[in-house]
Amino acid sequence: MYQDHDFPTRVLLVEDDYLVAADICEEIREQGMEVARSAASVNAALEALSDDIGFDLAILDINLAGETVYPVADELVARDRPFIFLTGYEKGFIPPSHAAVPRFSKPLTQAALQAMLLYARKFARMAVS
Repeated sequence: MYQDHDFPTRVLLVEDDYLVAADICEEIREQGMEVARSAASVNAALEALSDDIGFDLAILDINLAGETVYPVADELVARDRPFIFLTGYEKGFIPPSHAAVPRFSKPLTQAALQAMLLYARKFARMAVS
């Protein structure tokens, strides 16, 4: 298990599936990272941003109960905050404005989840460098 206590990563998780979110939150903690907040809707995610909760990286599911997460992604871009997509959608579903955002595919195996979080930590670190 990779842990980097010199760079404690705080994550905003935006995922509407409770079981998927619970698994990701558990693994985030096991990786020595912290869940700054978990949001299950676009409105809850935008509220977290307006609350200025303090996070290093956001992980966004694209489809939140039939609503796309792109307004949250747009706000993250406007705030110059790093994020990645975790989705069941193919890359072609992502609009050109977010085509360069790293995308991880669901469903995730345990090994793929660990690899995604390792990448996420490195990605967040590069964003602040």
